[in-house]
Amino acid sequence: MIEKLSLQDLKAATGQHIFTFETTAEVEPLEGIIGQDRAANALAFGLRMTEEGYNIYLMGITGTGRNSYTRSIVTECARRQSTPSDWCYVYNFEHPDSPMAIAFAPGSGALFKESVETFVFRIREDVPKAFESDEFRNLRNEAVQQFQGQSMVVLEKLSALAKSQQLLFKPTGKGYVTIPTLDGQPLNEQRLQELDAATLERINQRIQSYQKEAEPLFEELGALEREVQEKMQALERQAGASIVVPLLDVIRKKFENNEVAQNYLTQLEQDIYKHLRHFYPSDGQQEEDKAPSIRAQGREGWDTKYKVNLFVDNGQVEGAPVVFETNASYYNLFGMIEFQPSMGTLITNLTKVKAGSIHRANGGYLVVQAEDLFSNVHSWKALKRAVKNRQAKVENIPDGSSGVITGLRPQAIPLDVKVILIGSYEIYMLLYRYDEDFRKLFKIKVDFETEMAREDENILKMAAFISRHCRDRGLKDFHRGAVAAIIDYSARLAENQAKLSTRFNDIVELLAEANAWAALEQATVVEERHITKALSEKRYRADKYEQKIHELFADGTYLMDVHGVAVGQINGLSVLDMGDYSFGKPARITVNTFTGKKGVINIEKEAQLSGRIHDKGVLIIGGYLGAKFAQKFPLTLTATLCFEQSYGGIDGDSASSAELYALLSSLSDIPLQQGFAVTGSVNQKGEIQPVGGVNEKIEGFYRLCAKQGLTGEQGVLIPVQNKRQLMLHSEVLEAVEAGLFHIYAVRTIEEGVEILTGIPAGERDLEGEYSEGTVFHLVERKLVQYYQQALKEE
Repeated sequence: MIEKLSLQDLKAATGQHIFTFETTAEVEPLEGIIGQDRAANALAFGLRMTEEGYNIYLMGITGTGRNSYTRSIVTECARRQSTPSDWCYVYNFEHPDSPMAIAFAPGSGALFKESVETFVFRIREDVPKAFESDEFRNLRNEAVQQFQGQSMVVLEKLSALAKSQQLLFKPTGKGYVTIPTLDGQPLNEQRLQELDAATLERINQRIQSYQKEAEPLFEELGALEREVQEKMQALERQAGASIVVPLLDVIRKKFENNEVAQNYLTQLEQDIYKHLRHFYPSDGQQEEDKAPSIRAQGREGWDTKYKVNLFVDNGQVEGAPVVFETNASYYNLFGMIEFQPSMGTLITNLTKVKAGSIHRANGGYLVVQAEDLFSNVHSWKALKRAVKNRQAKVENIPDGSSGVITGLRPQAIPLDVKVILIGSYEIYMLLYRYDEDFRKLFKIKVDFETEMAREDENILKMAAFISRHCRDRGLKDFHRGAVAAIIDYSARLAENQAKLSTRFNDIVELLAEANAWAALEQATVVEERHITKALSEKRYRADKYEQKIHELFADGTYLMDVHGVAVGQINGLSVLDMGDYSFGKPARITVNTFTGKKGVINIEKEAQLSGRIHDKGVLIIGGYLGAKFAQKFPLTLTATLCFEQSYGGIDGDSASSAELYALLSSLSDIPLQQGFAVTGSVNQKGEIQPVGGVNEKIEGFYRLCAKQGLTGEQGVLIPVQNKRQLMLHSEVLEAVEAGLFHIYAVRTIEEGVEILTGIPAGERDLEGEYSEGTVFHLVERKLVQYYQQALKEE
């Protein structure tokens, strides 16, 4: 039964009666998201799961609200959780190349850093004062005087002993020396060389005798020196402790429950005692002692090791942290160890260890765009390693070309983070298929829908969404007629009368543009005409190439008939996608048939311009012909199919029914109405199958016909299954209502043949013959002629 579509079939308009409001000002703003129940449940479940491996991959097309919804839900979930620890890096006195990580309660890391810095500043100020005090000077002088008196006695004994052996005992700046004498005069190197062997032997014997007898005295002198050094160190330590201990006790009290911090403070105290003179460089020796340390630590000085690196500060974070990393480079994610130039090389220290997103997100959530992540070579492997080992390290990427060696290997920080990747279906499938770690680490898939049911509940939620957006962005309120037009536009985006699109980004663009047009009119609310204006202007900005193509049709550059009839010729329909705009482009399809045995030849394939799906469609046509007409004799024909004036690649099978109509027309010599265009694929049984882009195809052919003049005999044949996808532009509806344009929904090739030719396709009678006067009767008769001709040629 041939079905001519009525005006009601061509668009499912939203009635304003469903709305109880006049404008969106009366509508409660939407909370949450529309039409994503499955995704919302999956995301909520994934956020609740705390076991290992339950990280989340969130996928869907851009514009479905996946980013904004994820941000709002994850932020809300994190707000209800406890705030994780601060982390500081401090100097590791046992392993200097491995800065030590210390965890603190949220906000306490900054307090610890400030406390230690204040402590170091205070001892810089107070230790020199303690060393310059009268009490310390007196004790030091007393110890020095005692040493000098005791050592003088020993030195006098050494001098007397040397004299008894005819040697001169003489102190120098670097110790003591003994010089041999002869006749009471010291011998220099020249005079020694002039002496005879016997005299030299006697001198050597005296020196050996002296050394043996003087050894206990030198040991006594060394003991006195050690004793005075110990006394001096004890005095310095005592003076330093009088400053250090009270100040450190204050810090210890603040962090008495932090065992790691207490251990660090103990090590810090002992190191300060070892290097007290760095705080009081009283002589040249102290400057010499300080110099190696300065060279090792860099320009900041020897006391850099006493600094605290506040690595992660959660003091201002409410709940768990949520980090949205928009540039997922390795260093942005995992931090780095920075360098600075010094004396022709690059140096670093613990203060140069910088945190990455994964450290800041520790204890909370890290949200990363999958495409950004995989565009950085090292990021994905490092992320898997960190999540799998539950450790966050800071280590630079090895770079042999830079000549930089970090020298630092900061301690790893325990990692407890939920990673949320936002990406495409394609990336998910590649990872799931080829990356075993991905399957283990990302067990939650959140799949955002592209459409939702066009039910009253969702329609009202869409109105609430518009209300929310207007309030958040300061837009004018929308009249209910405008809301109804937006609902219709959403159904057009979904390409389904019973669905609404969840591509909210497109809806938001329409809201903003309609608001702008309303503002130009100085209207108080956005009305339906502003929606129509916004859509028409948006189309006008993007349809340059469509208009250029129509000009080529109009001036005859592109050959196309929209009036009259022709044999073996039909108008097919395709869709050109320009990215932000898609439109239908008619194409002339021609078929020639003649005797031969090559069967159906696809000229596009022979020219290597045909895709595999189009090739399949042509092969199906051969199968249909064989089933219909080659039950009593073999097919003996050659038929050539061609998309005329097509110079690019062709793929898809949506024109296979049109190609079959043209083939049947050529075989039967019955002309086809050129005022019609056809879309739809066909199977081997002759059943018409649905295609995509049906609205664009109909509108594209309508506009071509309108430019060349509507006669009331023009229209489009579409598959019956595509009826529910029709959301046609008002200009097409007006032409249909006026009887100037027609749209038919067909189920089989036979229905289409009758519409295009005005003659029944035909059915076989009881004797297996097609009735005379039918298209199939003429087709079979032509095929019999071809077969008989082939027999004669044999």
